[in-house]
Amino acid sequence: MRNCKRCGKLFLYAGVPICPACIEKEEEQFRQVKSYLDEHPRSGVSEISEGTGVPVEVVIEFLRQGLLVSQPGPEGQLTCMICKRPITKGRICARCEAALNATRAELSGSGRSREESEHLPSDESRMYVMDLIGGNKRASERKLK
Repeated sequence: MRNCKRCGKLFLYAGVPICPACIEKEEEQFRQVKSYLDEHPRSGVSEISEGTGVPVEVVIEFLRQGLLVSQPGPEGQLTCMICKRPITKGRICARCEAALNATRAELSGSGRSREESEHLPSDESRMYVMDLIGGNKRASERKLK
């Protein structure tokens, strides 16, 4: 049993953090947004919200989940979580995703055992991948071993 992240109502948890009533409400909001976009293609997030009554935050979450794709435009409401460049869907841009995949491949191929990692000084054993990709000055000074 858990409380719904949206309405706070107690429900039987089955892997989704919102209750069935909120899931149904979200699906209805998505249908409204999709229908509006079929009639008004190239609408901005605020325009969609005004036309459907669906909150801006919900429309942006649909974009982040990849359920919708926004058109590049002046609103620029959807940005990469790492580099802050404008994107049309998801959470990170293609460039940052490629950098994350390259970092992941480099780390998995490093061959360092868990025991070796535990013997490193604490400052060197930590790695902040988003900082490395985002160009954080302090992170760029760290070296991957």
